[in-house]
Amino acid sequence: MSCNLRRIRSTAMLAAAVLTVSSGIFFSSAQVPVPTSDRFSLDPAPPAAEGGAVHLVFSGAVADSARIAMWLFESIQGEYPPGFFRGDLVAFGASGPERSVRHVAEGRAHLAAASPVAAAMAYNGTGLFTKANPQLRGLFKMPYRDLVTLAVREDLGIRSFGEIVQKRIPLRMLAVRPDGGSVRGFLTAALLEAYGASLEELESWGGQVLAEDGGAEALARLAAGEADALLQQGPLFSTPRWKKTYQQIPLRVLSVPDRIIRNLAPYGFRKFERILLQGEYPGVVEDVTAVDFSDTAVLASATLPDPIAYQLVRAAVETKSEWESQYPGLAPPDSKEFGRYGVNPREMWKELGAPLHPGAERYFREKGLMP
Repeated sequence: MSCNLRRIRSTAMLAAAVLTVSSGIFFSSAQVPVPTSDRFSLDPAPPAAEGGAVHLVFSGAVADSARIAMWLFESIQGEYPPGFFRGDLVAFGASGPERSVRHVAEGRAHLAAASPVAAAMAYNGTGLFTKANPQLRGLFKMPYRDLVTLAVREDLGIRSFGEIVQKRIPLRMLAVRPDGGSVRGFLTAALLEAYGASLEELESWGGQVLAEDGGAEALARLAAGEADALLQQGPLFSTPRWKKTYQQIPLRVLSVPDRIIRNLAPYGFRKFERILLQGEYPGVVEDVTAVDFSDTAVLASATLPDPIAYQLVRAAVETKSEWESQYPGLAPPDSKEFGRYGVNPREMWKELGAPLHPGAERYFREKGLMP
């Protein structure tokens, strides 16, 4: 059985699923037995570096996890004798990438895909993670330019989030609530804390955080009068839905000052790479700085043998055209557009949220892709 990468859509991710790459491809719900043999098991013990069978377990929750796992596994399986390579994807679509990072940190998987923020929290033992995980390593990242949009109804006259806290304005904000165990939910609480408040204090003066994790849905609810503000992942101000909403209810994009972003830095958050210029988008009425939420990092355990880490990174770099071919009209690597864009191997090793795996570093240095 062969695999067509273009058939693997992010919408195919199940709440709990296993995908297997060996001599064939399997995608099934966790209730269906996964094909096994005497050579393989689902025990994610460190795979052999040389000789014998290699079995890799990839834990994924971000939208591209299935695509990344299939692409990598298909790219390297030809280097092994038939039947001597197996790759499993354990997908938890509703649980967030934090769970995937935990799988690697706890030795339950060899690989994971997650945001660099989640990786930094896990490695340092901050935010969602109560203890450091020094065994976490980065292999490479797949580029996706993203940020967090913070906006309010313009007719409220609010010019900054700090004003909301200082004046104790009873704002209704659409955001991911911090009680769900996700990075985005944690950011809601951390942002309030950085401004000197908390969710409890916000609610004490009549404010509310209304649960919403979809940007389009948040705009629809705001237009319907259910809320006054939103904190959502994604450059909503650049979307057609924003323009439509803006015509009905003008919105103002709020800037997050550098000092606030510095307060968020211990959790792995950083400043978006560029400033949104005044007038660049509807609602950007002044220059705006934002919290970055870019890229997908592919992570590994430090126990992953160097030759296998090297092999995976080589596959990512040298077959990047196969990855890019899945996205017709993909913006070039030097694009400054939001969303997915072409892979630049000289950037793949940067800002992964965890130290670079020695096997990955060896590849990037050998090829002259890092100093």
